Amino acid sequence: RATSDRRLSTTLYGLPKVMHRLTVIVAVTILVGCAARRVPVDVEAQSVGTAELELLPSPEPERPADVSPTSLPPEAAPETVSQALPTYPSSAINDGVACKAELLYHIETDGSATLVRLTWDLPPPSDHLDAFETAINDAVATWEFAPGYQLRLVERADGTSSYEKRLIPKARRAMIRFRVEGGKGVVE
Repeated sequence: RATSDRRLSTTLYGLPKVMHRLTVIVAVTILVGCAARRVPVDVEAQSVGTAELELLPSPEPERPADVSPTSLPPEAAPETVSQALPTYPSSAINDGVACKAELLYHIETDGSATLVRLTWDLPPPSDHLDAFETAINDAVATWEFAPGYQLRLVERADGTSSYEKRLIPKARRAMIRFRVEGGKGVVE
């Protein structure tokens, strides 16, 4: 009994095609979802039009003894181990030079720091510029950090899984201000 109106066209069981397609989509979605969650379907218990599903709890993933979500947070930012301030250039103290620099530095996965960019918010006079840049570069080269990490669940082909501690590099910014106070150089 097909008509020209698509909404009224029917399928084999007298259901509108839209309902038939919806039923098929729901059934496929349920089966795919069950397969993805590894939910067993009891074939013996099936009756016409229904299926009894037994939902089993997901097994806990295996974790190595030294790295588990209970002993480590899932993510950690780098922590400062050593971050000495630059040495104030003595010639700049005598001349009373003050300046302010913004640093962009990169914390590597081994905990070292690398200066990426140095910009001056308040630049020193050109005759002292090299001395300040050298002092900043020398200081950053000595900085040490405990690198940041992320825990990631790794599933293996044999069905086992474990947590992997992945070290992550991180970019950071710092402001360093040089000023002379009472004849002494102050770095902050």
